[in-house]
Amino acid sequence: MIVHLLRHAKTEVSSNSGRDFDRRLAPKGHHQCSELQKIIHRHISLKTNVFCSAANRTKETAALVFEQSRSIEYFESLYLCDFSELLEFIWKQESDADILIIGHNFGISELASYLLGKQVIMRTSGFISIDFEGFTAKEISYSNGVLISNYRCSIDF
Repeated sequence: MIVHLLRHAKTEVSSNSGRDFDRRLAPKGHHQCSELQKIIHRHISLKTNVFCSAANRTKETAALVFEQSRSIEYFESLYLCDFSELLEFIWKQESDADILIIGHNFGISELASYLLGKQVIMRTSGFISIDFEGFTAKEISYSNGVLISNYRCSIDF
């Protein structure tokens, strides 16, 4: 099984409503999504399940990267959650199909760090793929993943 993690693209500083949840992508974020589209489509299969935070910026990132080409499930529980909540989300998956989670920092960077056993810092539009060959979703744990790709990530080797 492969777990792909994507941090949303660059956002505006604030929203019209004043709520963080409502922030939209900045023009730079739209450009980043064009780049992400090329990269992600090289690394994920059509069978990959895509799960996304329900915040505007993550939904907008998903829409621009996938352009209606696949089904995406949205969860309010993925909004600004920490790495342990993300890990529990993965453990609850009934399928052992590959997954992509589109989320936020610091949880997404902390999860990548935990799974690889190395410090990972994911910048906006950061994407990372971690292989768990021979493991089910419920068996994923500390440092048992193998890095297979990364984009815009700083990793402490």
